[in-house]
Amino acid sequence: MFLKDIKLKNFRNHLNSVFSFDYRNYITGKNGSGKTSLLEGISVILTGKSFKTNRLKSLINIEKKFFEISSNFVENDVKYNISLYYDTKKRLTINGKRHENIINFYHNHPVIFYSPENEGFLSKEQEMRRNFLDRTIFYLDRSYIGSLLGYNKLLELKKKYILKDVKDRLLYKSIHEKMYFYTKEIHNKRSNLIKSFNTYIEKYLIDIPSFNTEFFSLSYIPNHLDEDILDKELIIKKVLSGPHRDRILFNLNGESFENIASFGQRKSLSLCCIYCFLKVVEDFSKKSIILLLDELESGLDVERVSFFMGLFDKYQYFLTGQSIIDKDINIIKLS
Repeated sequence: MFLKDIKLKNFRNHLNSVFSFDYRNYITGKNGSGKTSLLEGISVILTGKSFKTNRLKSLINIEKKFFEISSNFVENDVKYNISLYYDTKKRLTINGKRHENIINFYHNHPVIFYSPENEGFLSKEQEMRRNFLDRTIFYLDRSYIGSLLGYNKLLELKKKYILKDVKDRLLYKSIHEKMYFYTKEIHNKRSNLIKSFNTYIEKYLIDIPSFNTEFFSLSYIPNHLDEDILDKELIIKKVLSGPHRDRILFNLNGESFENIASFGQRKSLSLCCIYCFLKVVEDFSKKSIILLLDELESGLDVERVSFFMGLFDKYQYFLTGQSIIDKDINIIKLS
């Protein structure tokens, strides 16, 4: 897949903006000019989600009532036009026709992004780490979304009963029995992908400039369903067990990564994880991937910036920044 252009209407501060793309794109401009919003628009039309907020309504320009994003892309030598309109609901059209099976479209068009607020596996929030893991699995296995949706539906049901102080243990037992089915699938898929990631990290981390003496690994800590803590859950009004509380941890040279990593280390390792994501999806699904990187250069020296740009060079990518780092690149300057 190759993204040729994009039009943003009433999207953030883009009232009516049109941009043309190449394989390598560098978006530059002053703070507040809309650099990150442009990346966000690409993310929304190709994934249905923003990497900055869960509320699509907040993406509508403050003076408008809707936003619309349209884009032309080429896939297997066939040209497509995709359009996403949002006021209170999403309406996706491809070549002018409503596309009802949105999940299939998102599954077949992988997008990965990095931003200072969302570092993927290295995000400070465990929820963001789980989301990064789940998104990767979804690109490899479309059916996985069914397990997540099934589990989350039951989780919300249990939360509702707990908040209402319902004490019917047979009711909770019935919910747990259904949750176990999805929990097993989620835990197995997450565990297997972490193992794959560690294999790729070990293979590629050694090549990062001035990083070749350090050993980095991920640990996956599944949180198993526990029926015996129902009384405690009823007291504090919170569901305390299940995949929504799984943890992803990091070790650097045998020590907790969270405690010792500098900003530069953290960013280098985060970008390494992103590259491993690219390789896993590419090797197992053979899909083309679009890469969005917000403020790539921040916190990295010239050598590491050059290294990562070399790693990502085979993919269509979009970078933001304020200093042009490569002359052989499509420069999009915002005012």
